[in-house]
Amino acid sequence: MNANVVVAFLLAPLATPLVFMASEALVEWPPSSWGAWWAAGILVAVLTYPSVIVFGIPAYLLFRKWTVRSVGAYAFAGGLIGLLTAVAWRLVLRQGMPPRFWVSCLVSGLLSVLLFRRMARAGA
Repeated sequence: MNANVVVAFLLAPLATPLVFMASEALVEWPPSSWGAWWAAGILVAVLTYPSVIVFGIPAYLLFRKWTVRSVGAYAFAGGLIGLLTAVAWRLVLRQGMPPRFWVSCLVSGLLSVLLFRRMARAGA
């Protein structure tokens, strides 16, 4: 793995807390508690990296092996990774999730993978 790929794996997932924070902001603005809003963003950022390890790295290795480069394939994989992450967290937490959670996972997966693709290819 080259340096661009490593940096992309570290930075692209940070789109996830931004998506979740924006989703919350659409429901309630200004937040009733700024501290809780930022703390939730940080928590989501920390919880994003296990998904990168479980889903993102294997997807990258498969795409590299199969020489997949299309934006559409990356977008589809990102949305799928986001939804798989949502399912995993739903199973771990053992409770129902509101529709906004599922949409936020889908959008953040899509956005993170497209950012990853852009950053990883920057030096190629």
